[in-house]
Amino acid sequence: MTFFSKSKQLKKLGKLTLPTGIFFINEGLIFGLPIFLNPVMFLPFIMIPPISGILTYYVMKIGLVPLAIGFQIPWTTPPIISGFIQGGIRLAVWQIVLIILQGFMWYPFFRIIDNKMTVTENRSKLNQ
Repeated sequence: MTFFSKSKQLKKLGKLTLPTGIFFINEGLIFGLPIFLNPVMFLPFIMIPPISGILTYYVMKIGLVPLAIGFQIPWTTPPIISGFIQGGIRLAVWQIVLIILQGFMWYPFFRIIDNKMTVTENRSKLNQ
């Protein structure tokens, strides 16, 4: 989402955190955005993972997606690849669906932060 922001700061942050974010190393984004100790971003940060977990539970329970095998893969394995290793193509597709759903859930909160940062950047330009 940071690549489509109006804020220059968020665009730079997105470029810096993408390589590590692919491997689930998100500290740069968590503390750089900031998500941590930010009331606007903290709500989706806490609520979206359980929602995704509950959805995955029910999708597995009804049999649309196979149960993940008991094989432990490294936590830094990128999404979609990890889903394919754990449960085949259906689990990989489910991970793609979850990424899209999570993007839609994060978007309104991200727009709030993006608008605030854009206003701050515009004010600093005017003051110079």
